[in-house]
Amino acid sequence: MYKVVFLMLIVSLNLMGQETAESMTQYKSVNGYIIEAPESWEVDEGIFGTDVILLAPSDSPNDAFRENMNVMIVPLDVAITRKEFYETSVKGLNQALTNFSLQESKDLTIGGVPALQIVFSHQVGDVKAIVEQYLVMRGNAAFIFTFTAAPDSYDKYLPVFNRIVKSIKFY
Repeated sequence: MYKVVFLMLIVSLNLMGQETAESMTQYKSVNGYIIEAPESWEVDEGIFGTDVILLAPSDSPNDAFRENMNVMIVPLDVAITRKEFYETSVKGLNQALTNFSLQESKDLTIGGVPALQIVFSHQVGDVKAIVEQYLVMRGNAAFIFTFTAAPDSYDKYLPVFNRIVKSIKFY
C-alpha cells in the first residue's frame, strides 16, 4: 500500500511540473525550409527584409516589445565559409548595434545541416534585447534564424525558441 501511495505521489509531482505545450502550426517557405511556430503567434512574410517574422502575442496591454523570431536569407555571390560569414556578421553587428555584447557562440546542427549559434545583447533606444541567432549556409545562400527577447522575458521564451529551432527542416 505504501508503495502505491508513494508511486502516486511521484507521478503527481512529475505532472505538476509539466507545462501543457501550445499547439504548433507549420510554415513552409518557398525558399526551402519548414518551421513550426506556436499557433498564437502572428506570422508575417516579407517585412523589414525578412523571409518571415513570427511575433509572440503581447504579454500585457503595456508591453513595449513583442518577442519574435525572423528568418533572413542572404544570397551569396562569392564562395564563403560559415566561419567567414560568422566573422563578417559579428563585425557588422558590433559596428551597427548600440552596446553590442557577444555572449556565446558554438557549432551545432539544425535540420541536419551544420550551423553556428551566437547569443548577444544590444540596445535600440531605451529597449534592451537578447538575441539568439543561428547561421546556416545552404547552396548559394545564408539562412539567418534570429530570436529576440527583452532581457526580463528571455528565460520565459527560451523553451519556445528552442522548440522552434528543433522544428526547422530543409527541403
